[in-house]
Amino acid sequence: MIEWMYLFTAVLLFGIVNFLRKILMRGIETSEAPFWEALGFIPAMVIVFLTIPIVLSTDFLLLCIASAVFVSLAVIMLYRALQDGYVSIVTAVANLNTHLSAFLALIIFTEPFSFRLIFGILLAASVIILLTKSKTVKPGKWLGFSILSLLFFALKNLVDKTLSVGYDPLSAFAVISFISLFVYFVPFALGKRTASNKVILKLAGNGVLISIAFASLFMAFSLVPLSIAAPVAGMNMLVTALLGVYFLKEKLDRRAWIAIVIALVSIWLLAG
Repeated sequence: MIEWMYLFTAVLLFGIVNFLRKILMRGIETSEAPFWEALGFIPAMVIVFLTIPIVLSTDFLLLCIASAVFVSLAVIMLYRALQDGYVSIVTAVANLNTHLSAFLALIIFTEPFSFRLIFGILLAASVIILLTKSKTVKPGKWLGFSILSLLFFALKNLVDKTLSVGYDPLSAFAVISFISLFVYFVPFALGKRTASNKVILKLAGNGVLISIAFASLFMAFSLVPLSIAAPVAGMNMLVTALLGVYFLKEKLDRRAWIAIVIALVSIWLLAG
């Protein structure tokens, strides 16, 4: 039961923070937004470092570095996609990473195979096709950045599953968050400074929510097969889509809504 509480927390918070990213990035360079956001991870990192003994090993550090690089690239690509695309649609595409994760989990972790799972993966392919045919959603650079975000999130999920099973999940979360700060600092140092103090505080606050979401997801990964946990977590797209349509007045035609529904159905199939 507790594993589903972790997953529900991750779904709700990821849905909210992705919506807030779209709002907070207005008037700010995409190169600096992820760094300010990552500062919000510091409180959770400090709590973990002070309460849990961190046992470092070469394998553990290498996996944490890989996860930090993948998530940093995924978030940077997500911000680039949000710059031009609807948050409801960008999130729907990026969350298809769960399908790629589930497929790779079948191969790498030899998780249980089922035709239901394979059908869910194949069904997801129609989502991008429908979105490109939508009259209100125009294809552009946002789609390419969304797909790149999808890829990097999928790779991160695989690494995180290995970490959450072989090592303490909260320790992994804290170390990855710490390394991510340095990865985010590179584009931050090379880019322009445009954020006001008010926006910086809001981005850091969003980072606090993200840290709780990621910690919850790590705990879920340690208790539930990746081919189930990742797709369920991907349902956060519905939360983001509803917020985007209601508050940002994003206009989606029938094909766009069908694409979102198909994405949710395919996630339900993957979740078994």
